[in-house]
Amino acid sequence: MKNHLLSQLELAYPPISNYSFTFIKTEKVVQKYIKDSKLYIIIQRPEYSFKVLSITLGQFVSLQIIQSGEIIAEFELDIFQPAINTDNVSTLDIEIGTYSRDKIFNGGEYPVENVHGIKIWEGDDKFKAWFTPEKILFEYSRNIIRLEKVKLHKYPLTSKVLYVGQSVKQDIWDRLTGHETLQDILSKEFALEASTIPTHEIAIVLLRIFDSQHLKEIDSIKDFQNDSKISPETIYLDFEKLLIKHYDPEYNGIKYKRYPESVDGLYRFGLKTIGYAIRDDLVLYSKKSRDAFSRSGKTTEFIIQNNQFRVIEINGG
Repeated sequence: MKNHLLSQLELAYPPISNYSFTFIKTEKVVQKYIKDSKLYIIIQRPEYSFKVLSITLGQFVSLQIIQSGEIIAEFELDIFQPAINTDNVSTLDIEIGTYSRDKIFNGGEYPVENVHGIKIWEGDDKFKAWFTPEKILFEYSRNIIRLEKVKLHKYPLTSKVLYVGQSVKQDIWDRLTGHETLQDILSKEFALEASTIPTHEIAIVLLRIFDSQHLKEIDSIKDFQNDSKISPETIYLDFEKLLIKHYDPEYNGIKYKRYPESVDGLYRFGLKTIGYAIRDDLVLYSKKSRDAFSRSGKTTEFIIQNNQFRVIEINGG
């Protein structure tokens, strides 16, 4: 009998800066999204910001996403839509915020640059929705939020891999609270741009398994079925080791150079083939490797076959 295990992962939540994660990790609505995530990647990328071009009729917000002075994406957001839980009867306010303590926004003067967050309110105290540049693109990719006049100039977003870790024994928000390696990264890494600081550039990618299929070949007949002996926790532990070996992140002390051999991963199950694909729109790179992943188009897949590791590109659907 030959066994094959194919697993697909996706972002449990949009990549979020260390600064923002500090504030939202205790919010129940965020914890609901990230509870299933047991694998995380600490990354660094130049800071993203909004450029608010105009707000028309108090409803249509024309936006650009800027990184390193370049336009990454541009679109129009209609704040009256089901995803924001609003209707055309409500009176809404749009709050724009920034990391800069010196920045003062004057209402009605556009464009407004260096905007790092947008909040939608009904009245003075009824919060409706909030968006960061990465969050709005994440929700757009999943058809959660509706955007008009969309132009994606430099997408997917590109990030440097600094550390890969797992959280199979505790909730991810507890694992990342007081995380020693994360604190080391924040202390040692210089900002990529003079206009910002590391806590705004260092971000966390949270991954979750959304599909895992165990294929057994019996007398040349293939039968898809799940194998209860292989837990999601084991898959997370195995994929963590693969990513560490593949990217060789600077802040991972143990490099798993003998992978796919491991004590707590998939090696002991004697699988003929192990396959992993990240089904989301992002580019990950290090000094050793660079890979593009996609939610629907051509993407990178990691394959271990007869204990030999290789990277391939597959077409999405």
